Amino acid sequence: MKKIKILYFILCVIVIILSISIVTDFIFTLYMKSTFEEANQNTILGYLTQFVYPALYTILILGLIFILLGLRAMIQLGGFNSKSTTNFKYSGIAIGSYGMAYLIFQLNFINTAETYRIFTNSVTSIFIVIVGFGIYSFSEILRSGERLKEENDLTV
Repeated sequence: MKKIKILYFILCVIVIILSISIVTDFIFTLYMKSTFEEANQNTILGYLTQFVYPALYTILILGLIFILLGLRAMIQLGGFNSKSTTNFKYSGIAIGSYGMAYLIFQLNFINTAETYRIFTNSVTSIFIVIVGFGIYSFSEILRSGERLKEENDLTV
């Protein structure tokens, strides 16, 4: 349980940092409108491009919060329980959705000359989708363990 508590603490710090990042990013987009209009004029979404980042980060933070809830349920209720299973399932869906949305968002930069950036970010997005699928699969493993635990508890 000590390692799970350490992971829980690290994820709490990451969620706090990302939350601060969203707030500062949103404030910058409101106060630096002309700078962002000029920087994003060659993209498909134009000025609206900078509003996509806070939305994407919000989906990521939601996935991380579900991981935190799943870890907390594991700490309080033990390894195999329905709360942690459900939270890890939702986390996998949210993080996988973030990866897919970010992959689709990279098409916004197709008109710019930075092809290497699109490729690098696309590979990262695919990796995030795989991580989301892995977390979702982990929830299925927890569900199987939960069933085995129930059967074991019922056995005399």
